[in-house]
Amino acid sequence: MSAAGRLKRAFVVGAAAAIAVAAWTPAAHAGIDDLRTPEYDLIFGTAQKARATASPDVPAALEAPVDPHAYVMVPGDLVLLEVGGETDRSWRLAVSAEGELLVPGGTPVRASGKTLEVVIGLVRDGLAHRYPGQPVNLHLMQLGAFRVPVTGQVLNPGVVVLHAYDRLSAAIAASGGPVPGASLRRIAVTRADGSRRECDLVRFAVEGKLDENPAIAPGSIVQVPPAREYVRVTGAVRGLPGPDRAFVPNAGSRIPENPNLLLEWKDGDTAGFALTRAGGLSEDASDEILFVRGSARRLIRGADADTIALDPGDLLEAAMRERWVYVNGAVRFPGPYPHLPSLAAADYVRIAGGPTEIGRGNGWNMRLPGSDEKIAIGKESFVPPGATILVPERWTYRTSTLLAPISGITALVISLVALRR
Repeated sequence: MSAAGRLKRAFVVGAAAAIAVAAWTPAAHAGIDDLRTPEYDLIFGTAQKARATASPDVPAALEAPVDPHAYVMVPGDLVLLEVGGETDRSWRLAVSAEGELLVPGGTPVRASGKTLEVVIGLVRDGLAHRYPGQPVNLHLMQLGAFRVPVTGQVLNPGVVVLHAYDRLSAAIAASGGPVPGASLRRIAVTRADGSRRECDLVRFAVEGKLDENPAIAPGSIVQVPPAREYVRVTGAVRGLPGPDRAFVPNAGSRIPENPNLLLEWKDGDTAGFALTRAGGLSEDASDEILFVRGSARRLIRGADADTIALDPGDLLEAAMRERWVYVNGAVRFPGPYPHLPSLAAADYVRIAGGPTEIGRGNGWNMRLPGSDEKIAIGKESFVPPGATILVPERWTYRTSTLLAPISGITALVISLVALRR
């Protein structure tokens, strides 16, 4: 190669290296819009829904028929009392503000705080002497409303009006919705009996875990804390933009046209769950995903993502198979690098920091896009887009690693034999 050609290649390699070593770690101070994770819009929808509040005059929309075994009655519940016999009788009754159901011809029944099933039994017992042998039925016609304090990182902290079947997300929506930077994964719900649980609305939104979005009972207090710890997902993922906003490309990303998402972290999160929250891999994504933790970088396969536990500050970047070459194995900086037709295998290895102390200087392999087969390549081999260059460890290192325990055991045996003599 001529001197001009070598100079041109050195310039291209240097430019590619400059792109590759751009800052990848999450910014120390994220903008407020960056703190609106995708689940905000999945859970709370438009601003009109977030401002909606319940009203005692508007019947509640039910997810399913009311379960008498589980429904706890509150003041304002409207019921229909029926007494069957020769002459049918019915009365529309409401649980009073004092929590009592005033039964015609019977004694008042303390209904508030009791399940509908228990109240039905009390009403029947109270009317048994007046209507012997006649069926007595009680039907819940309309749900009462009650007030619940919602505090912390919401738009309008204070007391909101709910119905008995409203869930945690409805309470937060009635308070104006969470503000950017609010935690959706550590929401505290304190019950009237003093018991407290932590709810994860992200798991509800992404995985449909209904127990993470529980129904709110009278006497509860909801507290929304700020989010403290995050992971970042960027690259060739679909993203989940809200209906009223679009993701702004991050100028520091290797793939600036793709989302750059800051996701709240919680213990137990995996790389697979983070990618799911980011909308999953796009159609153009490679199966190779760059996993960055501090200064350590490695490639993981998409099939293994569910087995990779995340820590706060971790970064996942899914690169596009049509634009990148992946360098993996015993190199200093494994990961995806921009594909440039003028670069050979040795150039990509050099951009990746070169072989480590235990990496081979030649004898590399390459895996072509969509194939698990490894083929041997030389330093000047052409590398197509989407290919993976594999730099194996030196044979002498593997041998010494294998022989080290054996030699240690041999030395121990010799020492024992010597001591016996």
